[in-house]
Amino acid sequence: MESKTLIKAGFFLLFILGISVTVVLASDDNGGYIVTPTTGEYPEGAIVDHTEADGNITFWDLPLWIQVSVISGVLIPGVAAYKYLPLLLGKLANRKENPKLPAINSYIKENPGCFEAKISRDLGIKRGTLRYYLSQLAERNLISTIKKGKVKSIFHTSFSGSSEQKKLHLHLKSDTRKIILSVITEKPGITGQKLASELTLDKSTIHWHVSELLNDGIVHIKRDGRFNRHYLKSDFKVGFDFEDNILNEHRSSQFSAYNE
Repeated sequence: MESKTLIKAGFFLLFILGISVTVVLASDDNGGYIVTPTTGEYPEGAIVDHTEADGNITFWDLPLWIQVSVISGVLIPGVAAYKYLPLLLGKLANRKENPKLPAINSYIKENPGCFEAKISRDLGIKRGTLRYYLSQLAERNLISTIKKGKVKSIFHTSFSGSSEQKKLHLHLKSDTRKIILSVITEKPGITGQKLASELTLDKSTIHWHVSELLNDGIVHIKRDGRFNRHYLKSDFKVGFDFEDNILNEHRSSQFSAYNE
């Protein structure tokens, strides 16, 4: 967007300059005349008037085309400069990168799936200012976002996962969902009742979290009589290392926290 604005401003200034030059050059076509320096030599027999000028004339006594060319040559470029020069100078000044920009970039790289509120709080940057810097990173194709409802999660482009794996990463931010996924991974086909029993959670809580996982295609359910059996999608087993991201992330401490 910045480059497009600079290009437009440059073309506009060139266009105005071209108009000014065209107006001046067109004077000869409107019955004007061309003044050239004298050599000091005159043809034999030529009549030369060495007297002074008959009188002085003002700018407004000049031919209209001269008035128009002078006024447009000054006024139009002046207006263009007033409008675009601060923008051009501002863009050049911004080329000196603000130290906050690399700090935000590093934070997002180290915290994939982070939210604006957390970045703002952890780095001490106002939300409005943060959104400006995020737009700068997005224009440089350094970040991407996933929106779920009103919540927008931010990923660095160096994050190697697919869009499905990004969704999984977001679910892993919830301790409850992380534990549910770990149990389903260890015990494929487990029922909702068993999940609630093992995690000492209400069935309604299990149902809500499982529904979120179902909506994003991370788990699927097979009907077995009057039971719903839960399985992890096979795509995620191939494309994502659950052993590192679910089973080994402080499971023992999280289970103990739920059982206390």
